[in-house]
Amino acid sequence: MLLFIVAVVLWGCGDPVDRDSANLGAGGDAAAEARIALNMSKGTAVLPLIAAFDDEAHPVRARAEFAQALYRLYLRTEDERIMASLLAGLEDAEPGVRAAVVAALGNMGEEHSIEGLLDHLQHEERERRQEHDPQRQQRDKRSDRHTCLLYTSPS
Repeated sequence: MLLFIVAVVLWGCGDPVDRDSANLGAGGDAAAEARIALNMSKGTAVLPLIAAFDDEAHPVRARAEFAQALYRLYLRTEDERIMASLLAGLEDAEPGVRAAVVAALGNMGEEHSIEGLLDHLQHEERERRQEHDPQRQQRDKRSDRHTCLLYTSPS
C-alpha cells in the first residue's frame, strides 16, 4: 500500500506538460484530456511540445497530434519558436507528420506560415520536375540565373 501511495505521489509531482504530451500520443480518453490541458497551458508547454514533435521515436500519429497542439498553442502565444518548428516539420520524412504540419500552417492563415508553405511547395515541385526531366534542370538553372541578372543589374 505504501508503495502505491509513493508511486501516485511521484507520478503527480512530475511535469504536467510532459505527462500531457505523453498522454496526447497515447490516444483515447487520456489524449482527449491531454488536449484540453495543453490547450489551457501557456508558454511553459512550448519547449516540451516542440521536443516531443521533433522526437522521431514517437509514432507518426502522436507527432501529428503534437503538430496540432503546437498550432493551438501558437494561436494563444504567437511564440516564433513554434512557427520555426512547424516550418521545419515540412521537411519531415513522414508524410503523416508533413500533412499535419501543412494543416496547422494553413489554418494559421498568417502571412509567414503561408509563405513558408508556398516556398516549400515550389521547392518540392521543382525537385519533382527535375527528377523526371534532366534537361529541364539545365533550363531551370539558366532561367534562375537570368532572373537573378535581371534583378541585380543596375537600371
